Amino acid sequence: MKKLLTIMLVTGVWPMASWAQIPAPNENGTAMGHFHLYVPDVDAARKVWVEHIGGVPTKVDGIDVVKFPGVLIFLEKGTPIPAGGDANAIAHIGFFVTQPKEYLAKWRAAGFRVDFNDPKIGDHGYIYTPEGLRIEIQENHILKDEGKTQTLPIVSDHVHFNGPAGYDKEAQAWYHERFGGTLVMQNEDVIPGMRLRWAIAKTTKPLLPTKGQTLDHVGFEIKGLEAFCKKLQASGVKFDQPYNMTRHKSFASATFTDPWGVSIEVTEGLSGL
Repeated sequence: MKKLLTIMLVTGVWPMASWAQIPAPNENGTAMGHFHLYVPDVDAARKVWVEHIGGVPTKVDGIDVVKFPGVLIFLEKGTPIPAGGDANAIAHIGFFVTQPKEYLAKWRAAGFRVDFNDPKIGDHGYIYTPEGLRIEIQENHILKDEGKTQTLPIVSDHVHFNGPAGYDKEAQAWYHERFGGTLVMQNEDVIPGMRLRWAIAKTTKPLLPTKGQTLDHVGFEIKGLEAFCKKLQASGVKFDQPYNMTRHKSFASATFTDPWGVSIEVTEGLSGL
């Protein structure tokens, strides 16, 4: 498995050479695209994502975007509902950094919340944006296990989905059928730019859908989006917003919600921005 993951890393699943581009799609035409966040203060959020988390700012159709290798972070003004922690349909997102111990210490010194996996070691933990979005920070153990080193200071790693007992295998199969990731292990698929991971929620409360939260939806970049949407519809997906080429100026899109409450936008055109 380690060898397979290393092959993926050096061939572009986790891109190591460019800040500017979404990775090339897999055989199913899918790559990771973006996370769309709603924040009360866009300027303040942009500062956090650029100066403290380490992204590169740009704009897409007038919306503030922060670029990371493998994923774009859209920042749009809004009033998100309070984060639900372990009751969220998405528990957290994750990044690999080259110096996690120093990174987490600087984050904490700047006055932000940090939950360390092991406070005595301090090289793996979770940071929280002012809006409450949970982000896992760790060393690139996949490359390290093969004696290799991550070259860029930060790259996208994973999105961690939550669900009720017994849902994880069903959810993995649902995503795999539609997005065609590489099945690496139980409860984990890999698409270019991101590991998709599923776990049982550590709560008995009803899960909160992503719509309306800070992390409102997940975006996948698709090659041949119109045909892809027709396949999704044939598989039983009901669109919240059908395929459209003019909804956004720079890219085509469609939106729907997975069976467990995660809002998804599929796009075509972000890879060139």
